[in-house]
Amino acid sequence: MTSERLQLSWGMGFLDTKYPKIETGETILIRGEISSNDLLIKYMICEELSKRQPVYWIDGGMRLDPSLLIPTLLKKNGKITNLDYLYASRGFTAHQMLEIIKRLAREKENKKRLHSGKLIIISDLVNMFMDEQVSSSEGKSMLKKSLSYIKEIAMEYNSAVILTIGLKQESFLSHPMRDILESEIKDSISIISQSREIMVLESKSTGIVVNPLITQNYISDLQEVDIDNQV
Repeated sequence: MTSERLQLSWGMGFLDTKYPKIETGETILIRGEISSNDLLIKYMICEELSKRQPVYWIDGGMRLDPSLLIPTLLKKNGKITNLDYLYASRGFTAHQMLEIIKRLAREKENKKRLHSGKLIIISDLVNMFMDEQVSSSEGKSMLKKSLSYIKEIAMEYNSAVILTIGLKQESFLSHPMRDILESEIKDSISIISQSREIMVLESKSTGIVVNPLITQNYISDLQEVDIDNQV
């Protein structure tokens, strides 16, 4: 039986009113500067955690730090203890990353949490398969297998899977890897930072553009991310 598609919040009120909400059963690629990607997924994660909904976060970019979620979580009337609903893991190698995703798709112990939670974040996935220790052909094969498992997870558990890739990292992608992303992922959303105050969000599939993504309520958060990156 096919599960009814659900809509998830972007975690930003302005964005929810101007842009289609995230649908479960789908895999979406977020493209943007790393600081912009981090800001967006932070709000998405905290929105779910504030409702005590389980969230999976698999990180391939060595950027996983749940403590950075606390200020946003508290703004959403959540509690620090809500972080208990965050199931986080980090892939240190390409083979580890593939294994984590495969395990998430196949191990029965994950099913209860995956059925109750609807958001899965996989940050900097593609980076792992560009590692110099992995051959080009093996990297392509592992990326394709990972995306196949990810689509299986999204459909089987009626979850929304959000992938991120930094603009700089994407510029180094080989054409075959770009082709794999294009063929395996239905929709991608680009975040183009123009300044600290203004960002443009654009959907490849619908062509919908939202400008600005960041309203005055979120400027301070973006500045905090920029300051962190300058340290």
